[in-house]
Amino acid sequence: MLSALIISLLAAIIPTAVYAALFYWADRYEREPMWLVMLAFWWGAIPAVVVSVWGEMFLGTRFIQAPGSVAATLTEGALLVPAV
Repeated sequence: MLSALIISLLAAIIPTAVYAALFYWADRYEREPMWLVMLAFWWGAIPAVVVSVWGEMFLGTRFIQAPGSVAATLTEGALLVPAV
């Protein structure tokens, strides 16, 4: 579980850093400090991963009684994915 969280965080942080750098580069007249731009993007990326992992664990155990079954997969895809 911890390795999945680390992989998810890296998958969120790396593209976020790229987008932050692009926005920083595109702003030619009033550039904000780079640390502030990165902080603003990471403030959205890191909590999104943590909340989605928590929501998947919390809601998944509540709704799905037989993990691994076709019904569980369909229920997760139809109910949990849009909520998280």
